[in-house]
Order: sequence, then C-alpha cells, then structure tokens
Amino acid sequence: MIKIRQATVADCEAILEIEKAVFGEETEETLERAIKSPTFKYFVAVDEDAIVGYGAVNIMLGEAEILTIAVPEENRRNGIASLVLEKMIERAKKDKAEKLFLEVDIKNKPAIELYRKFKFQEIALRENYYKRKDGNYSDAKIMFLNLE
Repeated sequence: MIKIRQATVADCEAILEIEKAVFGEETEETLERAIKSPTFKYFVAVDEDAIVGYGAVNIMLGEAEILTIAVPEENRRNGIASLVLEKMIERAKKDKAEKLFLEVDIKNKPAIELYRKFKFQEIALRENYYKRKDGNYSDAKIMFLNLE
C-alpha cells in the first residue's frame, strides 16, 4: 500500500534519482535547501520503504504553486500522482492558501488529464516555457484551482 508523507533531507537521494529519470538535473544542495524551507513542502510516495514518486508545493501569502510531481515510468498509472496531488492540496488548504497554481507542458497529456480530474482550470499559456531534451521549446499551460 502506498503512503504519502512529508519528505525529509534523508529522502534527497531517492528524490534526486527520480528527478533525473523524469526531468533531468537537480542538485542535492538545492533540494536540501528547498526541503528545509518553511514555505516549500515536499511529499514522497512510499511503497514498502521505497520512494516511488514525489511532489513539491510552495505555499505562502494565501497562494500555493505546485512545483513538480514526478513518478518514474515503471510506477505510472497506479494512482501515485493522484495521491501526491491530494496531499499537496490538503496541505495548501491547511496552510490557508486560497488559490493553487501550476504550469504544465502542453505535451504532457497525462498530467493535464490528472489536473482536470482535480478540477484545475486552464487560465493562460506561456510560450516557449520548457526547454526539451532535443533543444526545442514547448509551451506551458497555467492552471488554477480555487481552494476556498
């Protein structure tokens, strides 16, 4: 059974492995600083002591922004991203955020479907926001969820 808990510095190595597999680079120093930050909340999905996904949300001044949700290819389509997203929404509400924002690559159809399932609305488009591995750029949808 998968459980979601707040990440600790001890989880950095596993988070970095997932980060590199899914997105590319993140430095351990940057990640440790973020996990220790009072406004950044990292959550990990744990299955029998193995971290199988994670997410990060920044919460401050009545607003929250989902920074990332990552699940390795071999663990996708098992509801892990949904569980992580639920936990981040729950924490944003607990910390009195009224609005939740995110950016998502317009080519990431599974992520867009996930956010729509949670009632996020598309509010804008950022052109050439993500640099892809092939050197080209991709647009980002900005999505919003009212937490009130």
